[in-house]
Amino acid sequence: MLPVMDGFAKYLSADLPVFQITWARYFFTVAFTLPVMFFFYNKHLVWSDKPRLQILRGLILLCANICFFYAISIISLAKALTLAFVAPLIVTAFSPMLLGERVGVRRWTAVIIGFVGSLVVIRPGFLEINLASLAALGTGVMYGFYLIITRKLSTSYWVGWISCCFRHYALYMG
Repeated sequence: MLPVMDGFAKYLSADLPVFQITWARYFFTVAFTLPVMFFFYNKHLVWSDKPRLQILRGLILLCANICFFYAISIISLAKALTLAFVAPLIVTAFSPMLLGERVGVRRWTAVIIGFVGSLVVIRPGFLEINLASLAALGTGVMYGFYLIITRKLSTSYWVGWISCCFRHYALYMG
C-alpha cells in the first residue's frame, strides 16, 4: 500500500505543494483508520503516559514524510527509496545506546550487506548530490529514529494505538 501512496505522491507533486500532499496523506489516513480503531479496538485505546515521546515520534515521521515527498518531486521514486534505506543502519547503530539491545555480528553483517547493495544501486559518483538527494537520505535517518521510538513505546502500548496516535499528531501539526 505504501508504494501506491508514494506513487500518487510523486504524481501529485507535479501540481501540488509538498505540504498539501503531506496533509492530505495524514487526513485521509486518519479519516479511514479512526472509525476502525474505535469500532474494533475500543478496549485498547488509552491516553498516553508518555505524550512527549509520542509527539516527538509524530514530528519525526511528519518531517520524514515532508522530506520524502520533496525528494520524489525532484528525483525518481526509485532513487529516493534507495537513499531512504539507510534506516536499518540507523536502527542497528543506535538501538544498543537508546534501547539497550544487543546487536550481534550476524545482524551487523546483514545490515552492511544491505547497505552495500544500496550503494550498488546508487552507484556513488554517478548520483548527483543535490538537496533532494539529501532530503531522501534525511528521510531514512529520521525513519530510523522513528522506528527506535516506536520500539521503545511498544513495551507500554498496543502498537495499533501507537500508529493511530502518530497520524493524529502529524495531521494536526501539518
